[in-house]
Amino acid sequence: MQGFSISIPGGSACFEVYAKDVEWIQEVCTPEGKDFYAGAPMEKDLQLEAVRLKV
Repeated sequence: MQGFSISIPGGSACFEVYAKDVEWIQEVCTPEGKDFYAGAPMEKDLQLEAVRLKV
């Protein structure tokens, strides 16, 4: 799995992902009330191993 989509209807969320052979990728935060994709960049074809979410 490279990533997933999530919806945070109220508030915002921040996440970091750990991709195989890359380690932790920079933390990203969403604007309030927006859907977002959490994971490794799709164009890089990296395998997702862990996710840290802060809501």
